[in-house]
Amino acid sequence: MRLAFEVLSDMAADSVLDSLEIEKEKAVIVNEIGSVDDSPEEKGHEQFLRRMWGEHPLSRKITGEASEVKAIDRGALAAFYTSRLTPANMVVAAAGNFDLAEVRGLAARALAGRGGALRAAGCPRSRPDRRPDTSFVDDRFNQVQLYAGISYALDRDIAHYYTSLVFSTAFGESMSSRLFQRLREEQALCYTVYSFRTFYSDVGQWTVYANATPEQTGKLLAALDAELARLVREPLDEREIDDARSHLVGSMIVSREDMESRMKRLVRQHAMIERVLEFDESVRMIRSVAASDVERFVRTHVRSDAFNLLAYGSRGVARHAGFRFSF
Repeated sequence: MRLAFEVLSDMAADSVLDSLEIEKEKAVIVNEIGSVDDSPEEKGHEQFLRRMWGEHPLSRKITGEASEVKAIDRGALAAFYTSRLTPANMVVAAAGNFDLAEVRGLAARALAGRGGALRAAGCPRSRPDRRPDTSFVDDRFNQVQLYAGISYALDRDIAHYYTSLVFSTAFGESMSSRLFQRLREEQALCYTVYSFRTFYSDVGQWTVYANATPEQTGKLLAALDAELARLVREPLDEREIDDARSHLVGSMIVSREDMESRMKRLVRQHAMIERVLEFDESVRMIRSVAASDVERFVRTHVRSDAFNLLAYGSRGVARHAGFRFSF
């Protein structure tokens, strides 16, 4: 553990930033950007975010553009590194068999004298404003990638987080969910369909993703519209909520055996609510989510005028451009 602190703190706060190595890494990242261009799922998601949030920083590619990466020089990179990667900006998380006092001492010694004051570059980020958009975009790929989702101001109440977790699991994040059962198992409209959540410090996002052949796209859109309408009309019942709660608790029990998962959970909760919930407390929060809580979440957020939609990837997809959600 002492060696790990020495190596990681050297990387995080004392890197040499050798010019030759920077050029090598830039070439690697440009290749990574090229690989994303060959992935219809990733390209579609990038376009979905850009259409939802415009030029806001959260809509930008994680990798950046190839031209931007090529233009980076050592001076600019070093300035970013020294202003952002300071102890004041860092979180140290550890999970496993260790002594807490020893870890605190190692962290203090490893980061001592490496700039404790926060030197912020630029202004704090503002929350993105959603831009309503429904788009059908042709490209060279053989399948259609479908994204439908909402963006909303994040409620920092941890109970709201667990309600959204149970809702999304029941509706689209498991094989017993409504989306999977109706759109794939019963109607065979697609191979992949699921919902997922994304949380930032100030905004939340809930998205449904599916892909289909061009021939099935119209039917898939109609079926998704029908399931969202049914969700509004027929709230998730107690059995569906209980299945979701059991699924989530089971996943938490399994993840306790994985130290990396536990470490990431510490960081995620610290970033979201600035405290860490013990395992038993998290389980109680999940089990306390009632069907009425989920119904309230749906009434607040699941509205046709709140949804953005992107169908992307296959030539001819634009023929569905007249589609609109009806619920």
